[in-house]
Parts: sequence; C-alpha cells; structure tokens
Amino acid sequence: MVRTLRLEFDAKGVVKLEGLAELLKNATLEELDSTADQMKHVAKSLVRVDTGSLKQSIRKERRGDRISVRAGGYVTNPKTGQLVNYASIIESKYPFMMPAWLMVREGIVERIQERVRRRWMAYE
Repeated sequence: MVRTLRLEFDAKGVVKLEGLAELLKNATLEELDSTADQMKHVAKSLVRVDTGSLKQSIRKERRGDRISVRAGGYVTNPKTGQLVNYASIIESKYPFMMPAWLMVREGIVERIQERVRRRWMAYE
C-alpha cells in the first residue's frame, strides 16, 4: 500500500517540507535501532551455547548512521585462553544471525511508516 503525505503550501507547510528529510531519517534510524535490539535478543536465544562466550559477544553497534548486530571477533575461549572467532564457525554449522534477522525484519517498513506518520502528525 502506498501512503502519501499531504503538504500545504503555506508557511507552515513549507517548514514541514523542509524538515521532511530529517524526519524520515530520524524515524528510520529509530526503527532500525529498535529492530537491531530485537535481533540481538533473538540471536542470543538461538545461538548454541558451549561456554557462553559467543552468546555474550552478540551485540548491537552504532557508528553514526550505521547500525549493526555483530557477534564474536574479540572473544577469548575460557577453556584455552586463545582469541577465537566463534561466530563464523558456529554460524556456518548452526545459523543464528540470519534466522534472527528473518524473524525481526517482518513489518519493518510498516513500522518505519508509522513512526513517520506519528512524527508528521506532531508537526500539526
């Protein structure tokens, strides 16, 4: 379904139009941030656990406008004391990140649209 935003071309409408790009960006980043939190929790519930190090390493990272969910990369195996990238080893045999993404992505566009709609209505 395509949704449209109605613009009034008076002084108030011009202000709304000028702020539209920022409104869209902020609403999108807020929803992606929220979805990344959900994905992190789902991935932690799906990952196979041996020592728990991989599960503890699943995290959301945000650098500017870039939001990601990552695992491993810096984990020390408590049994051996060696730095290990568990995520790539486990993910190839027992996927947990891709299934987590597939579970949380449903409806993301609609949730972004709803955030935009609520912010847009707040201008009026």
